[in-house]
Amino acid sequence: MNPMVLCTVNHAADAVAFTPDGNRVLSTGPDGTARLSDAATGTESARFTAPVPLLEPAISPDGTLLAVNGFLFDGDLGEDSIYTTFVADAASGAKRWEVSHPQEAFVTDQVLFPAGSATLFQAAMYSAATVFTAADGAVRWKLPLTRPDPLTCVAADTGAGLIACGSGDMFAFEPDPPGRVRLLEAATGTVRWNVAVPSPVVGIDLHAGAGVVAICRHDNSTALLRLADGGVLRELGPASDEFQVLGCSVRIAPDGRTVLTQDVLNVATVYSVANGNKLWSWAFHDSEAFLPTPSYSFDSRWILLPGETRTALRVVAAGTGATRCVLAHPATVIRSSQFDSTGTRVVTGCEDAKVRVWRLPPAERLRLPQPGAVTDVVFESTGMRLAVASTDKSARALAVGDGTPVARLDHDGPVRVLCAVPGQSWIATGSDDGTARILDPTTGGQRLRLAHDGPVRALAANHTGTRLATGSDDFTARLINTVSGAQVRKHQFNGAVTAVAFHPDGTQLAAASTEGIVRLFATASGAPLLTMQPGTAVTAVAFRPDGLRLATAQADNTVRVFDATNGLQQFSIVFDATVHGLAFSPDGTRIAIASADKTARIFNSADGAPVHTLAHDAPVTAVAYRADGAALAASAGSVVIQWNPITGGRIAEFGHDGVVTAFGYPPGGAALATATATAVLLWNAP
Repeated sequence: MNPMVLCTVNHAADAVAFTPDGNRVLSTGPDGTARLSDAATGTESARFTAPVPLLEPAISPDGTLLAVNGFLFDGDLGEDSIYTTFVADAASGAKRWEVSHPQEAFVTDQVLFPAGSATLFQAAMYSAATVFTAADGAVRWKLPLTRPDPLTCVAADTGAGLIACGSGDMFAFEPDPPGRVRLLEAATGTVRWNVAVPSPVVGIDLHAGAGVVAICRHDNSTALLRLADGGVLRELGPASDEFQVLGCSVRIAPDGRTVLTQDVLNVATVYSVANGNKLWSWAFHDSEAFLPTPSYSFDSRWILLPGETRTALRVVAAGTGATRCVLAHPATVIRSSQFDSTGTRVVTGCEDAKVRVWRLPPAERLRLPQPGAVTDVVFESTGMRLAVASTDKSARALAVGDGTPVARLDHDGPVRVLCAVPGQSWIATGSDDGTARILDPTTGGQRLRLAHDGPVRALAANHTGTRLATGSDDFTARLINTVSGAQVRKHQFNGAVTAVAFHPDGTQLAAASTEGIVRLFATASGAPLLTMQPGTAVTAVAFRPDGLRLATAQADNTVRVFDATNGLQQFSIVFDATVHGLAFSPDGTRIAIASADKTARIFNSADGAPVHTLAHDAPVTAVAYRADGAALAASAGSVVIQWNPITGGRIAEFGHDGVVTAFGYPPGGAALATATATAVLLWNAP
């Protein structure tokens, strides 16, 4: 699936960022404005205007303040150059304070909040590093850094209250002079250590949790220093004859496990912090123009890189460099970019005077190749394991965290259907071999085995997990005690039993067959309660969560909804093609239906009034609501689309290499499992 532009902001921005809550985007540019706009609609909510072009902004951790450097260059760092730091209210754009810097200074791009929202750090080359009180601009401390050792780059670990500063005269090429690295306490300016390095420092980052400071130097080399004393922990890249300049960078992943470098040759390289091994590298386009700085997502799983051209960005896996997606812009140069805190959106600023907010396609969390075609997937009741049914005659339980096989249950025929047993970690299986079985993933053992005289096509467990209902081609529906494994009773039909469902309170069992009838039985006694006659073969049946309505899908392309207390039909919905599945919303107010007419449709469950028609590019084979009711998933061809059932809008698309054969949400709903003929995939579902 391709990334999607959610909104645009009309602003020629050199720098962009999300606010900490992700609800707004901040853009700054040469027009002297810093603008805050709604990340969903692009509507501007606040603007700060300065008399000079604005550089890279910073937003306080609590989202209340924005800080930005202004710089007007007269071409010779002379008396007509202007260097100013501005702090403004993020809600209104009103200026709080400003401070001007010496004319011989050269303000770096960076302003930082090094110890939370109360302090602001600003660095000026050939002048000083200064920490201000963020509210009013009062100077807390200042560290002079002038020639021959001018400040070049800074970084902060807000949680630890530490600041790392790199310095050195990078414009003195012959010979290349030494540089220095200092570690400062943000609260007081106390220098913890000050060490010399072989070449001026042009990029720096620190990670207190990992205990390292990362630097890239003017001689194109990269190193990790010990946070404790500044000693060299390991060199990551050798020096070369190519000199780096400002704009090259080094970044440590938020989890402290990897470090990302960008060098003068436009190559991004990722190293392991633990051992210094090179993991992968990526060469982007060879333009000498401005490049967006490569950056990590906040969860450390993804990296945003310049692409093969100046009009594209590439999102890659931090551990492997594998491409997740490409953000292709319409023939415009990208100036700046950033992930949001969830890693699901990216904001870009471009030379066509537009800021774009992109929604990224969902990322695979795990891809697990399978030995046979997958026919069904289901999460067990705790959500910690995923069960997989396959034509290789097995049902397997996999750990959700890493896909590790936990248990396997072999059958004598393909396994077609699965069911989670509530209140237990057990998984019920139905197979072409005519058996229904229960797998206990905690022990890897088979708890029970029930034999039918034909393939088992349907399974359902009651709300307590003490009873399992089965439906078979042998014209019977059967009830099993899951604790003892004993068959409680058998209900005979005149056609194959294709669907079974328990009343939400477990007191009734509905069973449907190809003879065109649905019967309700008392679970405790087996007594027949109601018979409904839709007229054609029934393919699906479901109780509404309140138990007052029963929905059926038939081979005549019709869904019928009955009063479950008296068996009277309340309404019917006719489609132009086969109905493949149906599902009630968790609150019972809606019913979603999957159809071969390439639609998933949502109706009012009380009267059948249409609510939404969700168009797809292929026949829709199944629908399922997430547990919180805030999302509806539908499978169609090689795609599962997650919809907002309230608005009818798309939330996410999950693309596959083949036709989707099954999918399911876990009880908590924060993920999605999907399957094709060759693999099971676990996704982070927004």
